[in-house]
Amino acid sequence: MKSSVQKWILAASLVAALAAVLATTLLRSGSAYAGGDAPKNVKSAILKGKSKDDVKKYMKEKITKALGVQCDYCHNLDDMAADTPKKKRAVQMLEMVSTINKKYMGGKEEVGCMTCHRGKAKPDAK
Repeated sequence: MKSSVQKWILAASLVAALAAVLATTLLRSGSAYAGGDAPKNVKSAILKGKSKDDVKKYMKEKITKALGVQCDYCHNLDDMAADTPKKKRAVQMLEMVSTINKKYMGGKEEVGCMTCHRGKAKPDAK
């Protein structure tokens, strides 16, 4: 009896160890995302490491409101990961905002798309 219990405990321990190694490997490789699949072709530091669901949420809450546009303004709806001229510019702008917040705002999200765009695709230049 003792040996069968010991074998069962050993087997359960091995399974738990294997699961821990697998989870650690997936997290380090970036293949495991909480809340959804990994988005494709993410180039902005602001969005890297976020799940597809989190990227969509950020886009809807921050980008579409700030620019007053929908997804098709920057994205090819047949291939959301495809680079388009407007998507490339958006990545540059996100990096600019990130740099400003890190360098001048102590890492706080004080500056965003809304700061300049105010609900317009092209901000007023004055």
